[in-house]
Amino acid sequence: MSFGGMDADARVAGATLQVPDDPSVTAVTMRGLNRQVTREGLLMLLYQASQHLERPKYDFVYLPWAMRKACNIGLAFINFEDHASCVEFFDALHRSPELLMSFDVRYIGPATLQGRGPNLEDTVAKRGAGILYATDAPLVFNRGEQCDLLEVVAHELPHVWNQLEAMRARRQQRQRYQGSYMGPRPRAPVNMPSISGQMAHEAVPGASAARAEYMERLMSNPHSAALLPFRSGGSEVPTAAAPPGSASRRSDANSSPEATSLPLPSKLTAQANQERLNDQSP
Repeated sequence: MSFGGMDADARVAGATLQVPDDPSVTAVTMRGLNRQVTREGLLMLLYQASQHLERPKYDFVYLPWAMRKACNIGLAFINFEDHASCVEFFDALHRSPELLMSFDVRYIGPATLQGRGPNLEDTVAKRGAGILYATDAPLVFNRGEQCDLLEVVAHELPHVWNQLEAMRARRQQRQRYQGSYMGPRPRAPVNMPSISGQMAHEAVPGASAARAEYMERLMSNPHSAALLPFRSGGSEVPTAAAPPGSASRRSDANSSPEATSLPLPSKLTAQANQERLNDQSP
């Protein structure tokens, strides 16, 4: 079957052109497109293919773009106003094969979805609502003049527009909430009581006054208090081995007349146990 002297399946500049014979076909797809072709280059191709017409008759042009690779994905979708305009596009490519020389197109034929509205809705469904604001957003035209994409969506796809309005309202509410959020509430300062000899005595049941005094000194100056020997009843209890470099500090503390001899916690425990045994003995 031929259309205007052109076969239904013709090869032009290495590309297979499948001319649609179904009168309901208005959208075509281009496969195997050169990855370096931009949206402006595709528009130039469509404009040159429409020069013999009084005006361009395409109303939807979409060239998906891979942002990370900075190139297209090898596909392009074009919808025309009617079936006759679609056939005229194939006829222009057949008469001027040089238009496809720099595009490396492998196939041009009917698309899966027909019409501007279904193709636009499918694009939003696959890419999300953000595609309407992206740099590679589809281009829409009315009688050859580019028009606002959001206005077309509001007019032809009201359900998609309602979803966009709901998303915009939620975003504004979230921004208002973030603007009024002043951070977590400051907590009231917690006043911790100081550890005194009485508290240390109460914390350890059965401890002697010497142990309470040792705990108080240890909290005030833990380095010097732990090095002091314990003298009780004329006997001296040896202390733990001092770390290197602390011999001078220990000698100064022992030679001071105001120094208080205090035992280590382990020796204090043994002394407290002995005192309890003496108190319980008859």
